[in-house]
Amino acid sequence: MRVYGTENLLGRELFKKALLAYMQRWHGKHPLPYDFFFTINDVAKKNLDWFWNPWFFEYGYPDLAIESVTVNKDEVKVKIAKLGNVPTRVKVFLVFADGEVQTKELKADVWAKGDKAVTIKFVTNKKVAKVLLGDKHIPDSFRDDNIYEIR
Repeated sequence: MRVYGTENLLGRELFKKALLAYMQRWHGKHPLPYDFFFTINDVAKKNLDWFWNPWFFEYGYPDLAIESVTVNKDEVKVKIAKLGNVPTRVKVFLVFADGEVQTKELKADVWAKGDKAVTIKFVTNKKVAKVLLGDKHIPDSFRDDNIYEIR
């Protein structure tokens, strides 16, 4: 059983520990979804309600967008906006003029405090050709705003 993003959010070992605890606590019983969420929160010693609620109980969708890109000498700042209400991890790719790619990734807990944007900083002395947001494994309802070309 894989619950989207939870393993990535907690890390493989903690997720496995929490999942095993859930199976032990509820084996042969009739658990509700809340029992799963409460068990994961309890074992992880984290309140993940900010994650569970939008994914399982609210109407909405995951949607991230590149809001702005600022290049200043050897620093590139990429501001990512959370347009949808469902939290997902953030993965940004810098594609350089020579074809090389640099990647940074943030877990979904970057949205835990309710922020609507996050800035990711890269340090490089190479010429950036474009910035890409996300990949096929990260849900995003509108991908048209996930590419930023630098001219």
